[in-house]
Amino acid sequence: MTRRDFFRKLQHEHRLMLVAPSQEIAGSYLAKSDSFLDSARILREAEHFEEAVSMAYYSMYHAMTALLFRAGIRCENHAGGIMLLEELFGMDISALDEAKRMRVDTQYYVDRSLTLEDLEELIRVADDFHDLVHDRIDRITGEEITRVRKVLERMIGR
Repeated sequence: MTRRDFFRKLQHEHRLMLVAPSQEIAGSYLAKSDSFLDSARILREAEHFEEAVSMAYYSMYHAMTALLFRAGIRCENHAGGIMLLEELFGMDISALDEAKRMRVDTQYYVDRSLTLEDLEELIRVADDFHDLVHDRIDRITGEEITRVRKVLERMIGR
């Protein structure tokens, strides 16, 4: 399935749609991102590494969701949202993809090893990602919002 077909499928399932751009909703997701990153650090200190991985990933996921809502895009699919960052904003998604993979591995499998160093790196990456997205939201213009919405409209056939 091509990305375009995947996005159309999400749109057909009402899991990808254009909504009103919202600084308020974006701010709420950024606050959620902050909270989850703080939780990852607390869990790291308590040596609950697997749970810390999930919180670090979800901090990135909520930051991503904030940027999408700022542009007026609601996506209720992790893979779809990640791809949209690349397609619409030209962002490097490798760190987010890796964080998602780590979260899935630690959440669903018992035979995956995780070191403190792996977790420390993930938390650092999540912190950097949050800062990058926050800066992007602060600098987004009305013209960029219009542009990404038009690109998405073309991709999903609206």
